[in-house]
Amino acid sequence: MNLGIDAGCIEQPEININCFVISQNSEITECGKHFSKKTFIYGHQIDEYDLAVLKSIYPIEHTDYNFWGIMRNDIFEDLLVCLKNSQSVKRRFKRLLNEAN
Repeated sequence: MNLGIDAGCIEQPEININCFVISQNSEITECGKHFSKKTFIYGHQIDEYDLAVLKSIYPIEHTDYNFWGIMRNDIFEDLLVCLKNSQSVKRRFKRLLNEAN
């Protein structure tokens, strides 16, 4: 299915899809980095993880993971709005997202 969007929020409640699209041409970090391919963040796939557990599984920066940068605030705010308004995001995550602001 081609929804014809290069970047931004896709909400298709009739098929239970919420997706935030990041264009490969968009600088997404404050330091100017961008993804090499169009990237999709699906609302129904968001989850929360205990930081201590993640640190125990992936303890070594530059080996297990790389800190890539800080997301630009305007893109982050658009992502939050997209997720908060989605019908496919679980209520507990919407509540957490609303509390974060």
